[in-house]
Amino acid sequence: YSVSTLDGLNRLWENDGDGIFTEVGVERGFASLSTGNYWLSSTGYGTLDAFETVFGGRPQREARWAIEHAQIVRPEDTARFAMLGVVASMQPTHATSDGPWAETRLGPERVGWGYRWRDFMAAGVPLASGSDFPVEEVSPLLGVYAARTRQDREGLPERGWMPGERLSGEQALEERDGPALER
Repeated sequence: YSVSTLDGLNRLWENDGDGIFTEVGVERGFASLSTGNYWLSSTGYGTLDAFETVFGGRPQREARWAIEHAQIVRPEDTARFAMLGVVASMQPTHATSDGPWAETRLGPERVGWGYRWRDFMAAGVPLASGSDFPVEEVSPLLGVYAARTRQDREGLPERGWMPGERLSGEQALEERDGPALER
């Protein structure tokens, strides 16, 4: 289920991902994990819906379940993340490596849904981040740099991509250290 998208990324792609499980199958699998002391991390649209179903629409902050690559999220879903206590796990260097092509692939509306770390924090969504190695370099310093500046290693774009979503140094270190995932 991990690469399904809301309804295809845009007209350049003719499908909405390669989900291998049905929605009901995903919900059943997640429900079976909810009875134990398991942490669950998943990706793809439909995951938040399945978490909400398993949680019975009630907050489950202590579960610390996470959605990986929570980088392109509909604005109305930010409040659902916060209400359910679902961790938004993002990879800061993706904002700097995706920036040059994101609008072309996502379109002008959806690109505005993306990489909104400050918006998530303001809404009370627990954040965590990582490198996504081997897709990106493993160095945690590059992630902190990307979160603070919204620039790539060459310092581009000059003002940073979507600079209003930059994190302070303290915020970048906090999300990097993952207190959202502590028990």
